[in-house]
Amino acid sequence: REESARALDLLERDGGLTPVIAYLGSESIEDAREKTARLRALDSVGEVVSATDMLPDLSEEDRLGALRAAVAKAGPLFDREKLAGREGRSRGELVAAAGAVVDILDEVIFALAQAGRDTAAAERCKASFARVKATSAALPEDGGPGLARMEGLMADLLWRAWSTARDVAARGHYVPDDLAPMFQRRHGAKDGSAGLAIFVTPAVPVWAPEPAERFAADVRSVDPGASGQAINMHVHTVMVQNDFRRAAAIAAVLVLVVLLIDFRRLSDALLAMVPVILGWGLMLGAMAWLDVALNLANIVVLPLLLGIGIDAGVHVMHRCRQSQAASPDGRARLETLLEGTGSAVVVATLTTMLGFAGLMLPDHRGMQSLGVVMVLGTGACLLTSVLALPALLVWLKKAR
Repeated sequence: REESARALDLLERDGGLTPVIAYLGSESIEDAREKTARLRALDSVGEVVSATDMLPDLSEEDRLGALRAAVAKAGPLFDREKLAGREGRSRGELVAAAGAVVDILDEVIFALAQAGRDTAAAERCKASFARVKATSAALPEDGGPGLARMEGLMADLLWRAWSTARDVAARGHYVPDDLAPMFQRRHGAKDGSAGLAIFVTPAVPVWAPEPAERFAADVRSVDPGASGQAINMHVHTVMVQNDFRRAAAIAAVLVLVVLLIDFRRLSDALLAMVPVILGWGLMLGAMAWLDVALNLANIVVLPLLLGIGIDAGVHVMHRCRQSQAASPDGRARLETLLEGTGSAVVVATLTTMLGFAGLMLPDHRGMQSLGVVMVLGTGACLLTSVLALPALLVWLKKAR
């Protein structure tokens, strides 16, 4: 398949990249935290991306008290000017510092193992610092410009972390500005309020009607104002299906008007519509039997089949009237209907079915669904035009 199609598949299957998500708003950080917890308790909800995951709850385990104590103890160690303008950078200093961290992590891993705790995270951290040590050993003696630039970036990062912790400890609660700039842009309210956005990925296939309706109802039970493609997809699908059903009904009325103008007799106009009406019913029954649902891709079949399937009934009825006019008793002959017009209808309908069957070949489920339904519909109209309509004409004593 084309690269664009493969990329779309990857995006749809990635919980963090898929455009099929729902958006929720919140009035405050605590409101966002409460909504996040409620969303994660729902079976229809998959991944919930919330900025509150980066802001630990200060009310748990007296985190606020511990933060204030740490800030008071570490305050004298932080000086922005000293952090940004520190001199004496060297390769040996960085190697020694990284090696000291590796030694400390060795002790941490040993203590975790003695306590029967999982050491995987600590081992990964140790491996990372070991790589830092090995990379530092290859630097110039004075560290080079790369080390100076990196130290400036780390000093800025450390200062932002410290100043945020200090401000939170002073005010006793979070504000959106406590988030890193990247997360402020993604989750923060554009009007400067304290609200945060929450992004929700469905755990159910929202392209199917029932799961989509359940997901939308679950998410809106948490926030009635929730929006996004994962919710609008269901609403849009219902709107499109209702509109196409309405379009099919309007088209049927208009077709009947045209047939009345053509035949100038209501009974013949209604008989000409019998194959397509019965064909609709057979098609819908076959779809239910084959577990093929009406969706955005194939709902167009309803009005389309009316235009494609009506011509068979019209041709049969025109031939019936010709045969009636030439018959002494005023009744058409079935041989004339089936051997002449019937064979032409069969050939024309089979070529149409083959054309629509080509839609079943691409690796696109929407196209495949449209092809399947059109083949079922045109095939059903063929059967009703050469079997049901002639039988009805015999029963009504219009043919023999």
